[in-house]
Amino acid sequence: MNILFAYKCNPDIKRRCGATALMYAAGNGHKEIVEILLSTKKCNLDFQNTDGYTAFTLACYWGHIQICFLLIEAGCDYSLVDERGKTGIDWLMDEHPIEVPAVQVEAHY
Repeated sequence: MNILFAYKCNPDIKRRCGATALMYAAGNGHKEIVEILLSTKKCNLDFQNTDGYTAFTLACYWGHIQICFLLIEAGCDYSLVDERGKTGIDWLMDEHPIEVPAVQVEAHY
């Protein structure tokens, strides 16, 4: 991955569905890749795909709590809503309610 950045590749290139590398890494639980992408300080943390999902939303939906914390620490806007009017915290409450208190404390939600 670092070689891509050495050649000045843009980490915010989107697929047709609007997803970025950060969204894929966050949604699939690839913590190390999320850390590398965040370390470049070149990723837009708040890009939304065609459904309105962000990297944070996807990490919450799939229960990747450590990645949620990384994104919050990096400064993502965790209050963004998707096309259903839900935030990442809302998805977390629906899909993984046992994890919610820790993320709410971290986000000061």
